[in-house]
Amino acid sequence: NGNVRNGQPHYYMWKIPDFLKGRVVLRIRYNITTKDFDYGSLANPVEEGAQLSGLKADPFFMDSKFNDPNPGNRRRRTFSGRPGVPLPLAQDPVADWLKLGENALDTSRLLQLQVNTNQFGRTFEDRTHTFIVMERPPDVPLERRIVNMNVRGRRGNIVQVYPSVEYDFIPSDLSVEVGTLLHFQWTGSDANNNNNAGNGRAGTDRSNLVQIQSRAETIPLPLEKHTLLFDARANPNDPAGKALVDKFAYLDQDQIVTCDPDTNDQNSETNCKQLNGASAYFDGGLVEMKVVGEHHFASTRNNDFTNRSHKSSIKVTGFAFEGYENIALGVGCFLGLVLIIYIAAAIHACRRPGSWLFSRRYRPRILGWVLRKATMDRLVEERRVLIAQRRREWAKKANAHCSDEEGGTDKAAEVALPEETLSWFQSITRCFRKCGLGEQQLTTLMFTILNVIVFAIGFISNLEGGFQKSLAFPCAKGGGYAMDLNFALLVLPTLKSLQTTMRRVSSSREWVPIDDPINFHIVIASFTMIASAIHIAGHCVHIYIIRTSPTIQSDPFDLWKLTSEEKASGMTLFHQVFNIQLRCAGFTGIVLTVMMLAILLTALNCSRRRTNCINRRIGGFNLFWRIHMSWKWLYVLLLLHAPARLWIWFFFPAIFVVVDRLLLANHQALYLHLRSVKLLPRDVIGLTFELPQGFAYQAGQYILLGWKGEWHPFTLTSAPEENCISVHIRSPNSLDWCSALRKRLTQDAPAEAAGIDPADSKPPKAPLLIEYSKCVLSNSPIVYNTPRVAQKTSDEGTMENEGPRLLGRSTSGKQVEPVQSGETMISRVQPGMLPPEAVVLQVTGPFGAPAQKVWGFDTLM
Repeated sequence: NGNVRNGQPHYYMWKIPDFLKGRVVLRIRYNITTKDFDYGSLANPVEEGAQLSGLKADPFFMDSKFNDPNPGNRRRRTFSGRPGVPLPLAQDPVADWLKLGENALDTSRLLQLQVNTNQFGRTFEDRTHTFIVMERPPDVPLERRIVNMNVRGRRGNIVQVYPSVEYDFIPSDLSVEVGTLLHFQWTGSDANNNNNAGNGRAGTDRSNLVQIQSRAETIPLPLEKHTLLFDARANPNDPAGKALVDKFAYLDQDQIVTCDPDTNDQNSETNCKQLNGASAYFDGGLVEMKVVGEHHFASTRNNDFTNRSHKSSIKVTGFAFEGYENIALGVGCFLGLVLIIYIAAAIHACRRPGSWLFSRRYRPRILGWVLRKATMDRLVEERRVLIAQRRREWAKKANAHCSDEEGGTDKAAEVALPEETLSWFQSITRCFRKCGLGEQQLTTLMFTILNVIVFAIGFISNLEGGFQKSLAFPCAKGGGYAMDLNFALLVLPTLKSLQTTMRRVSSSREWVPIDDPINFHIVIASFTMIASAIHIAGHCVHIYIIRTSPTIQSDPFDLWKLTSEEKASGMTLFHQVFNIQLRCAGFTGIVLTVMMLAILLTALNCSRRRTNCINRRIGGFNLFWRIHMSWKWLYVLLLLHAPARLWIWFFFPAIFVVVDRLLLANHQALYLHLRSVKLLPRDVIGLTFELPQGFAYQAGQYILLGWKGEWHPFTLTSAPEENCISVHIRSPNSLDWCSALRKRLTQDAPAEAAGIDPADSKPPKAPLLIEYSKCVLSNSPIVYNTPRVAQKTSDEGTMENEGPRLLGRSTSGKQVEPVQSGETMISRVQPGMLPPEAVVLQVTGPFGAPAQKVWGFDTLM
């Protein structure tokens, strides 16, 4: 009867263009042909010098003149070659198609083909329909959706109505959003065969609409329970709603005929019970869907249980946000979560002034707005006392570990900390260490096992989910699960504030692999690449299997209940890559692959250190750093690529990242006063700085040293008791930034301070000590450093010192122009503002490092 799966018809969803109005003609042609008429087929072979026009070019141009004019004469005649033009095939041709006969006259191996030239390549159905497209009402905005609700079919049973169908609402199962306008309209007929089976006046089609409780029932709902045409539960006395229900049920018959409620004549026009007095065309107008839920309805005339079911359902869903509204809602929720965390941190800092959250660097500003000045001063004083007490305890602990190599008393040498009892975890790690597995190797082994377990979970849970149960899909999903795990942990080892905080907890060293966080970051990245390779390979194989499968007609209304496998069958590569329903997961996957390869390649040692000819031109640390800084966009694309699971994996790591960024934002970049530079053997330089105000650190921590816009980490080599900080930097020529800093501090700057062209100066040799002086740019917080003492030749030919330089003066003695009074302070260094020998260095930190475990060892090297 024309229906396909789930009893639903073939259909095409047409969105009527806004410009279309008035009378429209729709022509539907059902055409079928075989490949016998394609140019190059056996029936239509390639001919030398033939002009490619008409049938030769396209079988579309075939018409009735290609029919066999004498089909009976050819039925029993041997087919010898191609019939005369224009016949591509004769009627029921007979020939030795397989060439099994001994010669052309041998008729023992003839076969007849069943060919009716009246049917081959013909248009079996060619139907033209005309209808009128009404203009959109002026009070209905363009963005408001209007859906046409109609009735198909004709009067009669399934045999009598063929090739049409029996009555049915179209679409029979509709899902729309609340606020959608439905245009209920349908057209009946008065020209059916009078002998066709049906109800009501013979030869006529009529349909009405009444709401029912479910598709399994037949009795119409009473007015007070109506929800489709109006919400009777909210307003049972709504006159407009009652009129609408009456119109859809009785079709305004009393305005056309005088209804006779007592007649039972099926053919009487006054029998309004059977809708005999209704017009063939019904226009119910636009009806807004207001009640969320599923509404069922039927036609009282045509719904005959033993013969036909004239029912339908409309599912009204809640309001759906637009894409930008979903993004705004997500951003709002995220900001709300950040605000909650911020307030919780402020409360914790207020209740525990000795914690790091109440320090001057991390103290939430909201405390200054909420707390009274006396309360804030009391908390600050309480914190100062607690910090002083901790420092005394730390100094006591440090003195207890010192040796008497420098004349310490025997009493001090005898002081030692009590022996700590080993925890169960320390006992296990000691056993593994005896087997040759250190902490890092043990961590890698455990992480490998964890990846295998997560891969197995992803593989098993998706074992039946692949196209045609292909194993490529669960392999891709297993790799995806492992990627989720690794991406969730990938950034955590690089969070400086998180490491610094965790290192303050002595027990964290037992269960957190933070001895070498960068190495652990590389381990996670390696597992990420392995999981990515499995994920990509599995999806590529899966995409190929889908592409080579047969195509099934699309079902945008989901009436046929096609399985996901049937919907995907035969999908082209382009549609699989840019599938909107899957958020263009293929396209985002390709972009993610390119970004991950770029991050991987630039992170190699040869790229960062420019050890080959290619990387000397385009590589280096700067490229590595810029590519790595795209990790934020990488995670955004990951959430777009697979949001169903990733947000669960990324939720808590994202909180850590946000907190880390907020804490780092409070790390002010301080200008450094460089006291001296020591050039040591093997291209090592030692930098000694004046201790910046408010800079407190612990032994073993590291800082980020900034010069020329780049920031690099270096371990502090000074002790917290000293009034200075120092770092030692290995700076061979293979390290671009480090070697450039060494050359600037030990060669270029001293040469420029002495008035010598740096190109003419000779590289200094170790050991060498160069002292620097502090200079401040006028009306600016910018601090720069210049070599303190430069040597010049006196009149007698001897070398003498120029003495310390004046603040704000260049080597030539020219005064740096100050900023005029009333102007804002300068925060950025512009070219020409500083003398040529000036060196501007900045610092941020300190940050936790594995070297903080120094007090946990008896022997240090």
